[in-house]
Amino acid sequence: MSQPIGHHLRCVTEEFAPTPSSVPATRGFVGRFFRDAGASTDTIDTAQLCVSEAATNAIRHTGLDYTVTCTALDDGRIAVEVRDQDPRSSPLRRHPADDDENGRGLELLDALAEWHVTTTATGKTLAFVLKEDR
Repeated sequence: MSQPIGHHLRCVTEEFAPTPSSVPATRGFVGRFFRDAGASTDTIDTAQLCVSEAATNAIRHTGLDYTVTCTALDDGRIAVEVRDQDPRSSPLRRHPADDDENGRGLELLDALAEWHVTTTATGKTLAFVLKEDR
């Protein structure tokens, strides 16, 4: 569902399959929304990096379809939500060793965005808004 604001979309949602090829498609979806909203190239890159982490976690830890929603907020920022259908697997903070290849996604989100996870009986949503003072 989308609502137009001028020539921009206020809210768009798209569903993705739990495959590695969905991560670049997710980045493209989010990048288009941010670009259409007039975001800078740096902001678009940061949003795509954050959503890549969230989508990869959804795929890796649930193996289920996931949806991504981008919403233009009244304060000019954009909220991004990644929702999967598994309420059992919440993101866990890890303390990876220097040579670990995984486990830094939540640290990355901490550095770049304000984020939280909401869990319901039917799944969970990781939502983020980029920090303004990056």
